[in-house]
Amino acid sequence: MIPSILTKRSMSWELANLQLAELKPMTGSWTTRSTGLPDLSLAHARASTVLRELREIRIDLARFSDELSNITKFFGDWHRARIYENIFRRFHLADCIGPSTTNFRTLDNLYQLLNHDQTNAGCSLLEVTIVLCSSSTWCCS
Repeated sequence: MIPSILTKRSMSWELANLQLAELKPMTGSWTTRSTGLPDLSLAHARASTVLRELREIRIDLARFSDELSNITKFFGDWHRARIYENIFRRFHLADCIGPSTTNFRTLDNLYQLLNHDQTNAGCSLLEVTIVLCSSSTWCCS
């Protein structure tokens, strides 16, 4: 039995509502996490905690992106484009994309900065250790 056009549309809207319901808590979580991040002048231990939190956010974002991509695979390209355009207009997604994109870029920049700082701290510690070892060997001989 072939479903009617009305049934297909109602199923599409139900799917869209489900995705929107899943997106709202995630967006709130990302916003809460991104506004709760401290400044970059932190101790080394705190920086690793922030890096862990940023990694979790990146994993959540990748997981959500995969889920969204998997759900939309069963729609044809033309049908998917039509549904996306209707959903985009219906739920005013243009208002959400700008701030979310900015938040994601900010989170990515923070992650890169903190990761770079952590790498530099490890290199500095290694350099000090090498200098101390070589100076103690030089002094004792």
